[in-house]
Amino acid sequence: MAHAPQHSSERPEMLNRVQPADLPRAELVLNDRNFHWVTDKVCGIVEQPTPRWWKIIFAMALFVASFTGVGLFYLVSTGTGTWGLRSPVGWGWAIVNFVFWVGIGHAGTLISAILCLLRQKWRTSINRAAEAMTIFAVMCAGIFPLFHVGRVWFAWWLFPLPNPDLGAIRDRAKTWWRKAFYSLLALGWRGGNRQWSNFEMAYLLLAGLSTPLVLSVHTIVSFDFAVSNVPGWHTTIFPPYFVAGAIFS
Repeated sequence: MAHAPQHSSERPEMLNRVQPADLPRAELVLNDRNFHWVTDKVCGIVEQPTPRWWKIIFAMALFVASFTGVGLFYLVSTGTGTWGLRSPVGWGWAIVNFVFWVGIGHAGTLISAILCLLRQKWRTSINRAAEAMTIFAVMCAGIFPLFHVGRVWFAWWLFPLPNPDLGAIRDRAKTWWRKAFYSLLALGWRGGNRQWSNFEMAYLLLAGLSTPLVLSVHTIVSFDFAVSNVPGWHTTIFPPYFVAGAIFS
C-alpha cells in the first residue's frame, strides 16, 4: 500500500533568506522646498505687479457684480415688498437664497472640520478652498437677513479675524502705507509660539463644535419646510435629505 508523501512543516531555506522590500513613502512636498520659498510664492501674489489680463477679468467681474448693487439699491428704495414680503408672507424670496448660501457655507465648514479632526496632513490646500468658499457664502447669505430688516443703515459690520498671511505681508511691506494697512488687517498677529499654540487649540475646538452644529442647524432649518403642506417637503425624511443636499451642493 502506497503512503502519501509527508510534507515538512519547516520553511525552506530560500524563504528564510528573502527580505521584504522597503518601500519608501512618497513625499508630500516635492523638490525639497524651504519655508522661504513657500513664503515668497504666497506673498509674491500680492507683491508682484498685477498683470493686465487680471485687471481686464476683474473689471468684467466687477461689472457683473455691480448688478447686485443696483438690485439692492432698488430694494432699499422701493421696500422689501419687492421680495414678495407681505402679510402673511414673512420671508418670501429671501429665505430661499438665504438657506442656499448657508448650505454652501456649512458644507465648506464641515469639509474643513472633518479633515482637521481626522488629522489629514494633505488637507491644507483643500481647507483653504473650503474655508474661502465658506467666507464668501456667508457674506452672500448675510445680505438677505441684513436687508430683510428694511432699515439696513442700522446694521453693524463684522470685524475680520487675524490672518497669518496678512502678518507675513505686513513684515515684508516696503512702503509705510502698505505696512500700516496690513498691520490693521493682521490684528496684532506676530507668529509667536504662544499665538500658534492658541490658534491650533481654538481651531481644534471650533472644528469639534462646528461638526455637530452643521448637522443640528440644518436639521432645525429643515423643519421650517417640513411642517408645510408642500408635496415633497412634508415628509419625515426631509431633515437628513436637507443635510445631504447642503453638503452635496
